[in-house]
Amino acid sequence: MDEGGRTPHDDDLPGDPGPTPSAPADTPRRRLSARSGVLEALIGIPVLAALVVVAVTAGQSPTVPAAAPAPPAAVSPALTPAPGAAATDGPSTDVAGQVGDGGLVAGRARQQASTPAEIARELAPKGLVLVDAPPTSVDLSFKVASFNVLGASHTSGPRKRRGYPGALQRLPGQIQALQQYGISVAGMQEFQVPQVRAFERAVGGSWDIFPGDTMGPLLADNSIIWRSDVWELVDKRVTDIPYFGGRPRGMPQVLLRHRTTGHRIWIGSFHNPADVHGPAARFRAQALAIEARLARELGADGTPVIFTGDMNDRAEFGCPFTAQSGMVSADGTRTENGRCILPRRVWIDWILGSKGVTLSDYVADYGIRDRRLSDHPIIVSTATLPAPKTASKCQIRPSTKGSIWFCPRQRAS
Repeated sequence: MDEGGRTPHDDDLPGDPGPTPSAPADTPRRRLSARSGVLEALIGIPVLAALVVVAVTAGQSPTVPAAAPAPPAAVSPALTPAPGAAATDGPSTDVAGQVGDGGLVAGRARQQASTPAEIARELAPKGLVLVDAPPTSVDLSFKVASFNVLGASHTSGPRKRRGYPGALQRLPGQIQALQQYGISVAGMQEFQVPQVRAFERAVGGSWDIFPGDTMGPLLADNSIIWRSDVWELVDKRVTDIPYFGGRPRGMPQVLLRHRTTGHRIWIGSFHNPADVHGPAARFRAQALAIEARLARELGADGTPVIFTGDMNDRAEFGCPFTAQSGMVSADGTRTENGRCILPRRVWIDWILGSKGVTLSDYVADYGIRDRRLSDHPIIVSTATLPAPKTASKCQIRPSTKGSIWFCPRQRAS
């Protein structure tokens, strides 16, 4: 039934003008014309339906062409970018081939392509491994800090630290210090739950945090914070070290990716036990060994590593740790040819980088302590990550999961 409520008849079919007064009511020619019109209409229905399906599949509104469409042009295979070039231009397709121009063709091509695992086995003899982003070709410098902010429990209650305001009164000055130095990632110690929550309210989502208060109050103390517009989280983990009385305490590490350049780096925040609940030197030595082993593990594939923390030791930490981990401290502490090199003044707060990370512009701002914002200085350094020298050897390959990158396995220099 049409919009006017009429049931269509043969005289409504396209190509049939209907009877005229001068024509006989029913002739052989008339009956042949009516049958032809019906056949044309019936044949047109599946053709029209096919055109609608093609239009919807291509992401376009279905329209009926005024004339018969021209034959489709031949589909050319996508060009493979030169090694080191970012694969960002051109239409994209998902596994089913339903997104972007030429989706159905790309979908069939993917069904015929190799899986990432098959390609990985093929390229492994060439020393190429799967990476999750195109290789970067630029250096990256950013500001990193280690900041023991003095826990809220130390400045409240009957045993509070004299001369220090409460944690929430000190927080604005601490945030100002992070902003003043242009910090984009920091390891925080004694960052207790009330401080974590107040910090999150104050910064309004401009910083991300791990673990914060998501894993209980004890783990919040040593959270890592980073600017959410600069870095994105790739991976996270927690490593236990012996703390007071040798009891395990989780310390966080995060793998971050720089949003602009694609550089990746592991950041860790640690707090080795002090002697406030009895001698803890042996527990600090055990923690040091765990942390050094972790630094080697995280950097085994060439990913840069930076550790921050209040280690509650000076040379007693710096010399054995740099020897065991191969890391270098921002203040210049390092081990060369079995010899420990120390600066004139060594503090218990540290920023250390793996080989391949350049740490410069070291600052220990004791004004933080003088202003009673904390009983520790804020430790600041500029970290520089070089572009991989092997980026030009990377390859991009089509796979059942789309275009994927393979690059030479990085080695710590």
